[in-house]
Amino acid sequence: MRVAICACALALGVSPVLHAAGEMGATTGPIAIDGVENEPDSARIFRLEEGRKIESLESFVEYALDDERNALRLGPGVTLETPAFGKKAIELHVAGGSAVVELRKKSKKQAITVECAGTTTTLEKPGVYRFDCAAEPRLRVYKGKATTSGGELASAQEVLLAGGTAKKFSPKDRDEFQQWHHERSEKLEIERINSRDKTWSDVAPPGSGNR
Repeated sequence: MRVAICACALALGVSPVLHAAGEMGATTGPIAIDGVENEPDSARIFRLEEGRKIESLESFVEYALDDERNALRLGPGVTLETPAFGKKAIELHVAGGSAVVELRKKSKKQAITVECAGTTTTLEKPGVYRFDCAAEPRLRVYKGKATTSGGELASAQEVLLAGGTAKKFSPKDRDEFQQWHHERSEKLEIERINSRDKTWSDVAPPGSGNR
């Protein structure tokens, strides 16, 4: 079935930048898979899946979480472990660096949690969530709603995961990693729009009312 879907996508001109659950979308350099360093081409063979350990080393890395819409992006120095990765639950353990989870949609039946610096956060709604898990562990909710042991965070709020009060921050502030996330997010959205338009133009006859 998967082969047939891929063949159809190629026939319709859908860009290969779109990926299925667990597939790597991009990396800027080598990463380690279960303790073994891999160059980008060989690293793409290994999907993000339950029990797998990913180390970003000095690279920026992107993985699809599910159906081409939700993404996990890792900054340099991250160690990621995935105790659960499926339709019912995605559980991510992040250490040593920064990670962004982008949820464009979220099923109410799927629990998505991120553990950072010993604190577990539940992502409640579609949005953009950044976890800084190094020197001063922190959660920033650029958009969405998250629940931690300290309570709920809404859009444009941040909190120190060691304990503290949620406060406002400016989502416009970007470091190099956040800028990379932003560019990848925009690129994927353009690809989604282009692939959708190509699909309609190939299968819908003129005047059908489908465009």
